[in-house]
Amino acid sequence: MKSISARLGVLAPLLALAWLSACGGGDDHTIELKNETAPYPVPLARAAVQVSAGWAHTCAVLADGSAACWGGNQFGQLGNGGQALVGCADGFAVCSNGPVAVSGATTWTRVAGGFLFTCGTDAAGAAHCWGAGRRGQLGNGTQVTSNVPANVSGGLVFSALAAATGGDLACGLSAGALYCWGSGYYGQPGNGSVSQLAPVPYRVSPTQSFTALAVGEVHACALDGSGAAFCWGADDAGQVGDGTLVDRTLPVAALGGRSYTQIVAGLGHTCALDAGGVAYCWGAAGRIGRASASVVDRAGNTRRRGRRAALRADRGRRLAHLRHRQRRADVVLGRQLTRAVRRRHPGVEPAARAHRGPARIHADHRRRWPHLRRHRGRRGVVLGGGHVRAERAAVVSGAGLQRAS
Repeated sequence: MKSISARLGVLAPLLALAWLSACGGGDDHTIELKNETAPYPVPLARAAVQVSAGWAHTCAVLADGSAACWGGNQFGQLGNGGQALVGCADGFAVCSNGPVAVSGATTWTRVAGGFLFTCGTDAAGAAHCWGAGRRGQLGNGTQVTSNVPANVSGGLVFSALAAATGGDLACGLSAGALYCWGSGYYGQPGNGSVSQLAPVPYRVSPTQSFTALAVGEVHACALDGSGAAFCWGADDAGQVGDGTLVDRTLPVAALGGRSYTQIVAGLGHTCALDAGGVAYCWGAAGRIGRASASVVDRAGNTRRRGRRAALRADRGRRLAHLRHRQRRADVVLGRQLTRAVRRRHPGVEPAARAHRGPARIHADHRRRWPHLRRHRGRRGVVLGGGHVRAERAAVVSGAGLQRAS
């Protein structure tokens, strides 16, 4: 049975077809984005032998060992030094109006597209990365963006390379050792600590040897020499596969004791093939080839409901605090207004008008001094802004949970 990688080698020229949203049309300065609903032939200078899609860009290795990229280039992820680019509509700063050559005379063997960066290996197995670098994605010890390929630190020779399409992590295999660099928020750097930034390659699980790897958006996986699957990172949907819903900062074995030959990782799910060609998947329901929920799926739903309830409770506490601040502001403003009356009318004591009641006095003061009313309006806007920020924070957190589910 042919492996997935072997099939990709045969179909590589066809994979250069842009089954993606593409830049097209327009003039030489600003072009509009349009969707292609049918396979579109990318005008490459030579046949492609390997291709990889990043978040909003794609790169390919060509038959002569050169590399070409096309798509979004907000942070230089096309690697051509920023030349021969045009402005894009729909929020993209710049993109390419067709493939552009990656800078330099490097002979490439593989490319891997990440979120806003790209990595590749040359004929000697050395790794190079380009694009966004603020989160250590380039692996060169800096946190600086580069629009041309930068050497990954360590002088390692890689036989395999992978990058997170929707994340900031890259990993590679060197003589069976697994190295990763970049960052994550759920332990996916795999360094066993709360530190989520690794600007240079570090070895993951130094006592183990691996033969294959996969990097998802918020988790990563690898196969050891026996074919056993190990995963780490976010586990809110069960994508780590250890029967829990606990994020892991170090690789843990997936349940089942099976031996796999290939493994892939997505946003909230993982799939692997055994030697007989049987596919096994775990993680978020709806992405693993089964519509019904398992015990783990139901546990995940319960956990997410608990998180949403906690968010609602927290939002309630924040709003109560903001209301308390508003009441305190009203009291303080009332005192300021009373002092203003005394300053303007030194012969009139507030007690002489007490029969009118505090509310009527307050209303009268607001009519007399519009600038104080405007002051209160500004205070209300500020406090109202805090209310809106609390609401937005709850909505964003809830949306994040919804995406993870």
